[in-house]
Amino acid sequence: MSKQITTSLKAMDPLSLVIYECTIIVSAMRKTTRWSQNGVGSGVAAILGGQFNRDSSPYVEDDYPTLNNIFGLKNSRFDPDKQGNLSYSAVMHSKFKDDNPFLSAFIQLRSLVSSAKSLESIDSLTLLQPFLVVIRSPVTSAHVTTLALNSISRFLRYNIINENLASIEQTLPQIVSSLSHCKFEGVDQSQDEVLLMKVLTLIEAFVKSDMCDLLPDEAMYEAITTCFSLSINSRRKELLRRAAEVTLTSITVKLFERLRLIAVTEKDHRKHSESEVEIVVGNEDHSLPQDTIGGTEISKAESKEEPAGQATDIAEGSLQGSTTSTPEPSEKASEPSERVTETHLPFGVPCIKEFLVHTVGIIAPENQFQYTESSRIFALELLTTVIEVSSDVLPDHPEIFALISDSTCHHLAHIIQSSDSPSLLQSALQLFITLTISLGSLLKIQVELILNSISKAIVTDFAKLEEDLSHNFDRVMKMGQLDPDETNEESQIAESSDILMAKDGRTSLSKEILVEAISILWIRTPTFFANLFKLYDCDFDRSDVCENLIRLLCRLSLADTALFTTDNVPPICLEGLLSFVNGVHEHVRILVKQNTDTEKLKPHPLVLQKEKKKEFIECTKLLNENPKKGLAMLNEKGFIKDLDDLDEVAHFLHEKSGRVDKKMLGELLAKPANAGLLKQFLELFEFSGLRVDEALRVLLKSFRLPGESQQIERIVETFSERYVSCQTESDDEKETARVETLATPAESEGSKVVPDKDAVFVLSYSIIMLNTDLHNPQVKQQMKLEEYQRNLRGVYNGKDFPAWYLEKIYFSIKEREIIIPEEHHGSSQYYDLAWKNLIAEQESKEQPKGTEAPLDVDDGDSNNIAPFDKIIFKYVCGQIVSALISIFEEAADDQIITKMMATIDRCATIATYYGMVDIVETIAEVLAHMTTLTGVKKSDLMLENAANSELIPTTEVKLEKEGEIITVSEVSVWFGRDFKAQLCTVVLFRVLKKNNWRVSKAWEFTMRIIFTLFENCLLEPDVFPEFQKKYGFESLPKPKPEFQINRSQALKESGLFSTFSSYLKGLSDDRPEPTDEEIESTLSTIDCIKSSSIVPLFGHVAKTDSENIKELVSLLLESFPPQLEETARFYVSECLFILEISVYLCTLLTEDTESTLAVLKKCASLIEISEKEFAFPPSAVIRVSVYQLILLKSTEDKESLVNTITTLHTVVESDREAIIKSGTSLLKPLEDLMSLSIWSRKILVTDVKYWTVIRVFASSPKYVERVYAFLEDVLGSKPSPVVPETYMQILGLLDEISAVGAYGAQWEQEYEKLMSTGHTLDQYKNPFKELVSTALKSINLTLGLSNAIAFQEKKRSSEGLKPDAEAMSWYPLIEAVAHQCYNPCRQLRAEALKSLRMLIVSNDLGENVTSEGVIDVGCMRLLVELLKPEVEATDPNGMIKTQSEVIKLTCETLLNYNLAHPTTIVSKFLKIVSKFLVKNAAKPAFKDQTSDSLKNMFVIMKDKLEIEKITSLEIDESIIALIQNPANEPAT
Repeated sequence: MSKQITTSLKAMDPLSLVIYECTIIVSAMRKTTRWSQNGVGSGVAAILGGQFNRDSSPYVEDDYPTLNNIFGLKNSRFDPDKQGNLSYSAVMHSKFKDDNPFLSAFIQLRSLVSSAKSLESIDSLTLLQPFLVVIRSPVTSAHVTTLALNSISRFLRYNIINENLASIEQTLPQIVSSLSHCKFEGVDQSQDEVLLMKVLTLIEAFVKSDMCDLLPDEAMYEAITTCFSLSINSRRKELLRRAAEVTLTSITVKLFERLRLIAVTEKDHRKHSESEVEIVVGNEDHSLPQDTIGGTEISKAESKEEPAGQATDIAEGSLQGSTTSTPEPSEKASEPSERVTETHLPFGVPCIKEFLVHTVGIIAPENQFQYTESSRIFALELLTTVIEVSSDVLPDHPEIFALISDSTCHHLAHIIQSSDSPSLLQSALQLFITLTISLGSLLKIQVELILNSISKAIVTDFAKLEEDLSHNFDRVMKMGQLDPDETNEESQIAESSDILMAKDGRTSLSKEILVEAISILWIRTPTFFANLFKLYDCDFDRSDVCENLIRLLCRLSLADTALFTTDNVPPICLEGLLSFVNGVHEHVRILVKQNTDTEKLKPHPLVLQKEKKKEFIECTKLLNENPKKGLAMLNEKGFIKDLDDLDEVAHFLHEKSGRVDKKMLGELLAKPANAGLLKQFLELFEFSGLRVDEALRVLLKSFRLPGESQQIERIVETFSERYVSCQTESDDEKETARVETLATPAESEGSKVVPDKDAVFVLSYSIIMLNTDLHNPQVKQQMKLEEYQRNLRGVYNGKDFPAWYLEKIYFSIKEREIIIPEEHHGSSQYYDLAWKNLIAEQESKEQPKGTEAPLDVDDGDSNNIAPFDKIIFKYVCGQIVSALISIFEEAADDQIITKMMATIDRCATIATYYGMVDIVETIAEVLAHMTTLTGVKKSDLMLENAANSELIPTTEVKLEKEGEIITVSEVSVWFGRDFKAQLCTVVLFRVLKKNNWRVSKAWEFTMRIIFTLFENCLLEPDVFPEFQKKYGFESLPKPKPEFQINRSQALKESGLFSTFSSYLKGLSDDRPEPTDEEIESTLSTIDCIKSSSIVPLFGHVAKTDSENIKELVSLLLESFPPQLEETARFYVSECLFILEISVYLCTLLTEDTESTLAVLKKCASLIEISEKEFAFPPSAVIRVSVYQLILLKSTEDKESLVNTITTLHTVVESDREAIIKSGTSLLKPLEDLMSLSIWSRKILVTDVKYWTVIRVFASSPKYVERVYAFLEDVLGSKPSPVVPETYMQILGLLDEISAVGAYGAQWEQEYEKLMSTGHTLDQYKNPFKELVSTALKSINLTLGLSNAIAFQEKKRSSEGLKPDAEAMSWYPLIEAVAHQCYNPCRQLRAEALKSLRMLIVSNDLGENVTSEGVIDVGCMRLLVELLKPEVEATDPNGMIKTQSEVIKLTCETLLNYNLAHPTTIVSKFLKIVSKFLVKNAAKPAFKDQTSDSLKNMFVIMKDKLEIEKITSLEIDESIIALIQNPANEPAT
């Protein structure tokens, strides 16, 4: 340390500094009026007197010889040995006795220092005592005291005062004591307080120095009390009090930092030392000393009369009471004093404890009028500092921690409950928050009580709060179940002032401060709510603090709270809700990132305990309402295993009495049937060593006495028995008591009172009556002690109770009523008793395992937090969402609106992750209604402007610039204006996506949204374009708008004229023109729909499992619009929209027929309605039928199949063109149903209507090739579909296909015409080549039916059936082939004639075919058709050749068959030929060809014909000539 001193004072010698300081002070004293009045004091004696004044000098005479010795003189006058004469020394002593001792002390010190080699050789107390005496002296001036303080300050600053100085351990307490008791003559209060601030600065400097550890408890206590007395003295100026507070704060930090060292290194030693040496600090009553430091006003008279004497007394006794006094003169005075060998104990627990006692006492309720508010605030700040500095080690010191956990928390809770001073309340709450964060798990019960107190200070009527929350929950979460008027009412909760204006008159600002303080807890850590839940909600014996706090925040976050608190309370509470949701969401995000499956995690024991607690609360509620049913439920849930075991039931009622209604319990125990239970219940109480009134207090904490006297008597009697049994003593104890009783008079307070059962019974009754008498406000004249004693005469075992005993009972009851806390809620008695009960409970119960973590700990492991997040969210999500929705509805700021909806979205994410399906569905349902598109809730904007707005018609508008067609409507405009509704829509579909598109009840309203948008032409109807493409469907029709407008001209107008024009148009009867603002709103709606991805929703569902798809199909089938006048505009289109989605989804349900049959049934019902009401146009009927056919491919339903084909057949008959237009979509399912693997083939193959519908498409060039391919495939399959029932239909179908080839005639004739004019063309470029080719194949396929006919004949013959039924089978075939022989296309006619020749010339047509029949069907009818002008007109140039070839074919046929009546047949033939000759007379080639054919026939058949009969016919002469002279004709 000397090295440090040298280093610190390189520029100055420490000895010189001390001398200088002494000189300065001496100089100041000499100039002071008080000291200058003494002449001697101001002369040489004042300077040198110290060298000759033995009494005042600590130095020996030998070291400093007198003047006589120096000069060798001897004068009797100065001889000290001579009697009657004073020695010089004596004279000088007498002269200087009244001189200033302060001057002498400094002069002596200066002399001592000047002769010393170093400061370390001087005792520290000797060095500093003159300065300390001046500081403590009340008669020194402020200036001199200031100089002394400055000297001490310099000594400390330059390390002159250091721990290496001799006797420093004894000196330091004297320094601190002198500073703490600083006195001086007061002159001016301002200057005086400046001096005191220096004192405070020095005290703080010593405390902060390294030497602080050398201070004992007493010295530290003096410093503390000095600062305390200054800081709480309201007469002191503000600046000084604040300086004292700063110093005391520094001392507090040092004090409690010391506590950490004690805990770590000296704990065991301190315990041992304190057990041997009792250290007493402070007063017995722990009161703070008065503020006596500082200036004293001394009158001038007093100053003149006895300045020296007073100064002498002060100087001599200034340091009395110190542990070390001034050293006596000795030979070794100048040598360093030896170290004190006694054990030095630095300050520790005693001082700390006393400090806490003083600090806590300042905030005590009973002292609230003794100390100013600023003093109480400062005490709270000190306590906060204590916790901040030493919270980690406080629990290691039970004595100190008890002051925190009991008194501090008690007083703190009282301030929070009762104070409305903002500053005091804020300080109290700061302390509470610090305690909660640092020691929350160790102050579990205290924190709970204070949190509950804060809640009750804000909201007194929690039943009303629950009612409001329930009302808001129903209004929001059950929106769809309410009447429209209720749904659209404002979210303001009525009469909320009942709960928000506390009964104790707490101000709005106080409520804000309370709420703001709690907010620090959740800002501190995201897991605050989870930790709070773990500590309290999962504890059987604690209230649901977390859940209740969140519910309180939900209520206070609503906008109407600001009416009764402040504008800041709702946003603060809302921040708490958002903090909770964001924290849980963040944990979920981490878990998702880690791919954690919470379902596989083992349930946390505390979570299981919470679930059990919830069941227990339900049981106790029932128990309080109906004890019998409640006990049965407790038994059922396992809380009471055996109801017949009275001991178990009694233990339950005793241990769980906190949740049991006290009145109910008293009545239950008092029943005669429960006498055994009552006795067993009382056996659980221990009354040993208690007076009867004390025992009654203990008992009546558990239940309330019933009202009937018999019930009370029964309880008191049982109590008396138990009380007496608890007082039973052993034989030795009885003998001891007897001896003591003999030695002590009965009336003595020390005697023991042991009443018997009867005495206890009477005394107990009297106590109950006394309690009522003394505390019932209706009793006007209270019982006096004498009356009470008189009433109990002779009761005590036949004698009187000792007077002192009854007196104690009387005053105990009078001072403190026997109460049940729950029945005196809000009173001071309730609070104090409840607090005592809680502290007793805390001491008796151990901390539950798993709840040790403080409230501020965030371990960062989301897996550990997840179980608690999940269950908390499960309990409070409904209230949170309803609160967020209410705030969302009330908010006008876009940022708040967006934040609320983002939080709701996060709630949905959390619920989805944790599998809370009901919550997700509820959120989705609420959001659906909030879009205003379900019809449940109307747009606020619409309601606000309802009186000033007209209905906007549905108008289709084509925009000029964009070229886009949009539909403006009431919905599109108001939805586009409503940002909230748009936001809800976007979030709704996000929620559905997060839920993996699981269809639920909420989807009913989602469908309503989609259909509302569809009805207003805001959705594209084509949901599944691939499905439409696969089956060739055209786009679904949109609903028809009411008006259609082209905006190309309208948009050119602008300005005032445009506005006025629009206004006039609005008043006219013409179609309305949407305004620019309405168009912008509609475009905004369209953008929102695109952002929400509404249309793809069905596609997402289609990718889910079959059960989910079935749910959606079922929902869709319930969503069809009613057929009303109001729905006529969109009825058909919406039905088709819903049906197509349903059909597509059913195609995915390959193994489910139930949904498919339901859709088929719905299709049938729609078609049936359309047939009656003519609601569906043919195209819609056909489309619905196609849907049915698609579904029937995978679902067997014969009735539906037949009905569908019948429907199509009906449309064929009424509107053939509609069928053809739908061919693209209709043909495929028709073809699919004829597949070999499909059940419907057997039915359709014989269904005439089916083939009729197919035949319609065969006549269309567009579909003919497809139909032919289908028919070719069918005919080529086994077994053959050509049966008697289908023969004609197939034949007709082939004929239709062949007939389509007539389109080839157009090319042939055009080609011929161009060639005749010299043009050169490639005949293979025929555009109808494919049609002709198909027709040619069809003719060949038709001819191939002959094989089927032959097979059928053979089969029937083998089965022995008559062939008559098949006789007509050949004729239609011949006729069908013959029909193509006059096809306009030459190529087809040639092929048909070829096929006809092959068919009729052969003799394989079967037995039932007659020659006449074949000739008639195959030739005669063909010739008749060829005669027709319209037939010839189809190919004027080529038809003559066909006529000639048919005549030739007929001749060949006649020759080929054995005719029964040849003349008749030939005659008929010749008549037809004659007509051809006449008709073609101008064409000689035709006549020649015809003549050649006839010649051959006549030559061969001449013998078979009746020539005369033939020649008599009216036929062409050339024919008659040929008949008469056939010989000249060449043979065949």
